[in-house]
Amino acid sequence: MFNQVIVRQITYISGSKFAWIRNLFANFECTMAEFLKILSVFLTCTFFFVKLGVPTAVIVFKYNFVKVMLVSCAGGITGNIIFTYLSATLLNLTHSYREKRNIKRDPLHAPHAG
Repeated sequence: MFNQVIVRQITYISGSKFAWIRNLFANFECTMAEFLKILSVFLTCTFFFVKLGVPTAVIVFKYNFVKVMLVSCAGGITGNIIFTYLSATLLNLTHSYREKRNIKRDPLHAPHAG
């Protein structure tokens, strides 16, 4: 049903200046299997961007260039945001734990005076 709605909307604008949208989505399959493939590439790009995510999209799933760039860049940006905030949260938790327990840093990691 979802495919039929998209096809109707695309055929509605096919004669207008938005015909490139119809061409972009001409071979787009909206199935659960395709969604799970895109989700798996997205998640692998979130955690392992170039080492595992992009090769999976290109070699295993045989995606075209546009789909590889969209999914892998979105996954990489999401991973960057997640790990930035996760590391900041972990640093704040560590700092508050050390302050609460009155734990001093070990001398190997203390900042130098000179």
